[in-house]
Amino acid sequence: MAVVERPANAQPKVLPGFEAKLFASGLIQPRLIRVAPNGDIFIAESAAGRIRVLRPSEGGDRVGRNEVFASGLKLPFGIAFYPKGNDPQWVYVANTGGSLP
Repeated sequence: MAVVERPANAQPKVLPGFEAKLFASGLIQPRLIRVAPNGDIFIAESAAGRIRVLRPSEGGDRVGRNEVFASGLKLPFGIAFYPKGNDPQWVYVANTGGSLP
């Protein structure tokens, strides 16, 4: 499969009153996005074998912090916060093969 560059003026079409902007780029095969109760965005980058966390800027329109949360994983996919609600204490990640390397 070939990936082509986005044309310079390409914009997604949205309904009147809505707007779509690029929030993050440069991710390696992102497969799943989960938003934590505090607004942090967890992304499973399967091909890279890691979970990345993006913290939105104060205005929320761009990435303020971009960090690797966990690496050395084998095709990670699922992400869950526990316990459910506004104050989870744990982040669970599904790792292919069921264990850490």
